[in-house]
Amino acid sequence: MFKESKIVLPNILFESCLVCGKLTSKLHLQVHICYGCAAFYRRSINSSKNYRCRNNKQQCDLKNQSKPICRLCRFNSCKALELKVNKSYPKIIFSFELEYKPDETDPWNVVDLFYQINSTFKKYSNASNYANDFEKSMSHFLDASEPPNKEYIFYASPEASILSRTNFTNKFAINTAKLLLTCPNFQKLPLNEKVLIHDRFWQMFIVLRNFYLSYERFGRGPELKCVIDNVQYVDHTNLQKCMQIDTVSEESKIFLPSYRAKGSTFFREFKKLTATFFEFNYICLISLWSFHSLPQLSDTTQKLGDTIIKEASEKLHNYYITELRRQDYASRQAQLFKIAFMVENMIENEYEIVQAWKLFNKSPNEYFLCKFRTNYCIYKS
Repeated sequence: MFKESKIVLPNILFESCLVCGKLTSKLHLQVHICYGCAAFYRRSINSSKNYRCRNNKQQCDLKNQSKPICRLCRFNSCKALELKVNKSYPKIIFSFELEYKPDETDPWNVVDLFYQINSTFKKYSNASNYANDFEKSMSHFLDASEPPNKEYIFYASPEASILSRTNFTNKFAINTAKLLLTCPNFQKLPLNEKVLIHDRFWQMFIVLRNFYLSYERFGRGPELKCVIDNVQYVDHTNLQKCMQIDTVSEESKIFLPSYRAKGSTFFREFKKLTATFFEFNYICLISLWSFHSLPQLSDTTQKLGDTIIKEASEKLHNYYITELRRQDYASRQAQLFKIAFMVENMIENEYEIVQAWKLFNKSPNEYFLCKFRTNYCIYKS
């Protein structure tokens, strides 16, 4: 049983539930409603119950906390918001039962990547490689993802750089699956939930990893220097070429400015934060266990995520008070949440761009995202 958290989050993190008016710090079913209303709606649509209005008018004040909430009016309010309970994912994501020989020769092969991730979860799910200290596992993971001498080289030729970065990204996704399997709570989840959570997390984690190591290696200077894999880094002179960004087409001129602005803003915010490793680990835990964009997960798993974040917040409280001797940390904790939500928004923006790009009937080779991200987003969308 976890202790009651001593953390008091700043009001800036909360918004009123659109159904009952209670404060909630994150999205449920894609909109700002509290966990209770989200769970109520999930149960209601899967049951055969017929609710009755308490006042027989179907106009009850759901935000009056002094009275029991009317279930029919609550259900109607949820229904009016068009909550997204089920999000469609390709079935191939969840499991591969057919005989299939892995293809490690093509790092752009997204189907093979999903196969290897599924195989990893099936192979290691019954192993006893539990690690009670996720922070220590994270530290080892980051060390293993760097060059032996910790010295990154400046990006050279496009061909060699792109292949190196794609190979690294492919392996990073698979190794992140192995990292998560060292976490007891994650290892106990059913396969389909493992795949969903991992799929969302690793895409955020690789961005967080690259930016954190960039700050660690190159400091807080205003110039752009960013690690892109386990060998190379780029700066403002070659970023677009390395990332295979098309700046010529009319479509790119529509989407590229906002895409570039989001990345630049996030990089500045992350660098300005100067996060310690403990804080970086906290950001990663929020990214891993905050499920507002995964309504497919069971109520049990949703509650587990809330509990883990609550426990992590208590540890962060003790870290600030005991180690940093800092009492006024609420605004800084809010910044850690902000970073986690910003990186998730960046990833979601890439999927939105790919969806919009399809309206132009463009070939995948003409998308301005790099080939790997384009393949991945198209396969998922």
